[in-house]
Amino acid sequence: MIVLSGKVLDLGKGIRFPKLFSRSTGGVAIQEGIEKVNQSIADILNTRKGERVLNPEYGSDLPYMVFELNDPATEDVLSISILRDLAYWEPRINILDISVSSTDAETDRNIMNVKITYEIRGTNIKESYIYPVRTQPRDL
Repeated sequence: MIVLSGKVLDLGKGIRFPKLFSRSTGGVAIQEGIEKVNQSIADILNTRKGERVLNPEYGSDLPYMVFELNDPATEDVLSISILRDLAYWEPRINILDISVSSTDAETDRNIMNVKITYEIRGTNIKESYIYPVRTQPRDL
């Protein structure tokens, strides 16, 4: 729960995914606030469109980009896709910036890190979330 100018800002509360159990209560672990927003972003980006039977439009095209080349054109497609999907499915945030960077060859050439900078709507709270996207190396 976030308190802003004396008002409580409710960003949601729910079961943590992957499902974990709380050591203190023995029950299912709960997450809320910014952590819940970040979980929602990950859920949207990890879900393939068509995967949810009762809501086939939910999700993103990112899971289909696994074998795309790690190049500037793919970076642009990733940015546009993420902006479109999060703007539609995550009403609690305004996207401020999406930057895509490739990891260096020593780490893993097949990963592009997407940094999503967002603002909670109706507030001045800015957060960022880094989402790794697996691709093909550009020097195949």
